[in-house]
Amino acid sequence: MMEERMPLARAFALRPERFRMLEKGIGSAGWKGKRLSLLEIGCSKGDAAAFLLEENDYRITAIDISRELIDQALEEHSPVLSGRKLEYICANAEKLTFEEKSYDGIYSEAAFSPMPNKQKVIEEYYRLLRLGGRVLINDFAICRDTGQD
Repeated sequence: MMEERMPLARAFALRPERFRMLEKGIGSAGWKGKRLSLLEIGCSKGDAAAFLLEENDYRITAIDISRELIDQALEEHSPVLSGRKLEYICANAEKLTFEEKSYDGIYSEAAFSPMPNKQKVIEEYYRLLRLGGRVLINDFAICRDTGQD
C-alpha cells in the first residue's frame, strides 16, 4: 500500500504554535510596534500576513507563485483586505515588478528552502529592501530515513 503524502502547505498550516517563530523574529528584527511596509515571499494561503496584521500596523504585500493558493488567501482573508493593509499577489520571487527600495522588511515562512534559484531571490531581496531593512526567514528541514546505518 502506497503512503499518501500531505501537501507541504497543509502540513505547515497544521503545526501547533506555527507563528511562534514569526512573533519572535519580528521582535528580533525590531519590527514590533512600528508602522512598516513588509513583503512576504511564499505566503501560501496568506495566514501569516493576516496573523501579523491582528496586532501590528503594517502594510503587507504577500506573494506566492501558486494562483490556487493566492485565490484561497483572497477568499479566507477578505475581512483583512477590506482595510487595504494587505495585498495578495501571484508572482515569482525570482523576478518581481515592485519598485526598488520599496519595503522596510521581507519575511518568508517555510518557503525559502524549496525555491530553485535562491541566488535570484536573494538579489530581489537586496533590490527591494530600503536602507536598514531586514530579511526574516523561518524555514524547515525535511528529515528522511536513508535506509543507511
